[in-house]
Amino acid sequence: MVSACASGPSISFNPFGSGQPRATSAQKCIGQGYREDSAGYGECVAFYDKQTFTNRRNIVLAVGVTALAVFAFERECDCLFGPDRGTKFNR
Repeated sequence: MVSACASGPSISFNPFGSGQPRATSAQKCIGQGYREDSAGYGECVAFYDKQTFTNRRNIVLAVGVTALAVFAFERECDCLFGPDRGTKFNR
């Protein structure tokens, strides 16, 4: 158990693919049994493309809101950045 944590924390940016390249929308649809010449294939590809766009947009929005909150908090308390950080809370 100790040796498992010895290398330190690590973040996996592709937890389900474990290092493999990500499948495209077309590859996902073909894997589900859609043929490229079928009517449902175009809908399937469009669905996965829309989900990918939505997920990326939500991640960008979350990072932006978090950054704005951090900078607003810093402006109020002057406690996160700079050489005088934390001096406001000294008594």
